[in-house]
This record gives sequence, C-alpha cells and structure tokens, in this order.
Amino acid sequence: MKCFYVIDLGNTNLTLGLYQGETLRLHWRLATDQARMPDEYGIQILSMLEHGGCKPEELTGICLSSVVPPSPNASSQPPDPTCSACRW
Repeated sequence: MKCFYVIDLGNTNLTLGLYQGETLRLHWRLATDQARMPDEYGIQILSMLEHGGCKPEELTGICLSSVVPPSPNASSQPPDPTCSACRW
C-alpha cells in the first residue's frame, strides 16, 4: 500500500496522520516532550505505521509542519540511523 505520512509538531502535541491517496486512513496524537529522545519518537512512529498497515518502504512522502521555534529537543532531530529498532 502506498501511503503518505503527515506530522504537525505543536507545543503540546504531535498530530500524525497516514494518508492513502487523498483519504486520511488513521491519525494519532502524541505528547510533545522535550525530554524524549529521537529514537523514542522513531520507534513510536514505526509502530504507528505498522498499525496503519504501511511499511516504511511504502511511504511516498512525509510532510512535517511546525510553528514551534527551533530548540535542541528530541523532536527537532531525526531518529538515530544506527538504532536497530528504527531502521528505515
């Protein structure tokens, strides 16, 4: 299944959605937590993709939006590519 992942980074929530074509198949909310590490978000995102029936290699794109000012927190960094649980 081809799918498109959308992520809206907010001050208190991350709102995520999985689209197939123009149809929003599933959506989730996660608490924004500056103490959370990038790998924790990566594992949760992969888990949500799996729940939605989409494999990472089936993603046709990812849209990330945010009005939150840049900060050195976990949400501003991509997951560590060496994390075996976070392999894309």
